[in-house]
Amino acid sequence: MESVASLADAHNTAHALVPALGNATGQSGAAESARALAAPLAQSIARSRISSAPTLLPAHLAQLVTALSLAARVSLRASAVFIEAIVETLQRGTATGLGVTRRALIAAVGSARALHYILDKYTNLGIYLIHHTFTLAELFTMSGFYLTLNTIQTGFHAAEESVRMFDSILGSNESSRALSSIITLVRTELTREDPRFEKRGKKGTISSLTALTKALTAFACLQMATHRRTLRELKQRVVYDCTPKSGNFPHQHLVSNLQHFARYSSAAYGQSFLRIFGIAKHEFKFPHTEIHANNHAFAHHVGIHVEDILLSSFTDPGPTFATDKISQIVNYVAVDHSVKAVVLACRGSLGLADILTDLTCSYEPIPIPDGDPDGTYYVHSGMYCSSTTLQRGTVHDVIADALAKYPEYGLVLCGHSLGGGVASLLSILWSMPSTAFRQHVNGLGGTKRALDDFPPISTPFVTSLASGLPPGRPISCYTYGVPCVASPDLVAYCRGLVISTVHNYDIVPTLSLGVLRDFKSMAVGFYAEQGLCEEIVGRTHYHKLDSATDPADDNWLWSLRTTIRASSDNEKLYPPGDSLHPRREGRRVLLRAIDDVERRFSEPVFSRTMLSDHSPAAYEINCDLLAAAVM
Repeated sequence: MESVASLADAHNTAHALVPALGNATGQSGAAESARALAAPLAQSIARSRISSAPTLLPAHLAQLVTALSLAARVSLRASAVFIEAIVETLQRGTATGLGVTRRALIAAVGSARALHYILDKYTNLGIYLIHHTFTLAELFTMSGFYLTLNTIQTGFHAAEESVRMFDSILGSNESSRALSSIITLVRTELTREDPRFEKRGKKGTISSLTALTKALTAFACLQMATHRRTLRELKQRVVYDCTPKSGNFPHQHLVSNLQHFARYSSAAYGQSFLRIFGIAKHEFKFPHTEIHANNHAFAHHVGIHVEDILLSSFTDPGPTFATDKISQIVNYVAVDHSVKAVVLACRGSLGLADILTDLTCSYEPIPIPDGDPDGTYYVHSGMYCSSTTLQRGTVHDVIADALAKYPEYGLVLCGHSLGGGVASLLSILWSMPSTAFRQHVNGLGGTKRALDDFPPISTPFVTSLASGLPPGRPISCYTYGVPCVASPDLVAYCRGLVISTVHNYDIVPTLSLGVLRDFKSMAVGFYAEQGLCEEIVGRTHYHKLDSATDPADDNWLWSLRTTIRASSDNEKLYPPGDSLHPRREGRRVLLRAIDDVERRFSEPVFSRTMLSDHSPAAYEINCDLLAAAVM
């Protein structure tokens, strides 16, 4: 509750300009001006918090580490270039020497054949031997140089990455500040005073952790025993409709869109991880040429031409020695002519920067000028900060140029896990409801624009007037295994814009700071009731062994379960937009719509597959099976 209360000031600051703008420019232009100015203001507030956070080391030591790291990386890069130049010079010199020697010997043998015709048979054999001997010698020599050069490049790259990692953790940069903030947050949550836990705390840390573990184990057992009854009360609808809704973008069957953009989300991980996941559609490894191998693998996996990839993190790596900012999430921008859309695909968590983004899980307000004035809109701070780095920059410019080049195309954002969270927040920043768009354009029609100047509106959301993109274009976002990034009011706001797909018992879409606080409160409550954990485990054990259980036991377990749920009242985040749950049931794959998002994602469902269900391969395979059953 404290974190949410602290958001109110920033939220009000971001919207304080609206009344003044309304008086200065008229009511019709106030909301558009507010959208243009409030969003950058909120983003600057978020970034100022990160820049003002302390580093892990004292400031002067952190700056020294960064300076030494920069010097070391420059030295390593210069040494690598110098040594590579020497090796390549030796390689070319050796190849030239072998070539000259071979030609000289062949010429000498050939001259003997011209002088002595009787030696023709032997000179041909000599030429054959000389040619193939030197070819074999050149092959082994060049292979040695190639292996040496690759070993040198790999060694220097590993050394430079080690220095970069050291600087990211201990230097003066956003990564170190984010890590420091995460440690501070964890320490604050764990050391928050609770008189019920003081006795256990005096017995030592191990004893406290044992109590927490017992409580979580008891809760998992309780959840397992009441799982079927919980599912019966959970509001879910089977999506039977096989006719494409008019609001879908791209304008085709919903399941077809889910399958199509699941491949985009998986392909963003690169060719190596596609092979590790077991979903690579190519049986060979693409080489590094003028076009990066991951671009080839991406295009091959999603079924587009590699020339249709307009931008990727591998073709636009950014500043070489920049270390002060957390690196952008890996992304691809492509034109998909089959669905008439420009697609931005964001990758999930792989590197240190991605993990830091995931763990920066405090709540941050987000300006929604066209939302409910009484609504409370806050998001996952780490992913929000990551989305704002993409909102303006090269990615934005490339997408804007592509949409301008193809006036009949819309915009689709997609991603798995972290990529889905960033993509969903970015889609919110770039969009506005179609109804609000019509009102704004009609209000400005007498002076600047008319609604006829824009493409026909057929989707619930379109690109906004303040996004910097061609306005009025269809926009949608498809996420897979998306983390909890949106407050309840924001979840309701972006229905029709974001579709969140959750596979089976994936644990990631249920985790937020509020859930962790609920777990701590529940553990404290279990500890206060001595013997309750043992009784829960005992009753659920017999409940599992004996099918004819006592109804009184069932009612007792369900009553306890209801009590725990009622006391779990910390503010939480949820998957944004419309939540869909494809799940195998026997030989069928059913797609259900989750109406009660807060009930379903307020706690994780403990299962043996809760981690493996988060794999991008699991999502892609499940969407393929769903498409095979429905299409």
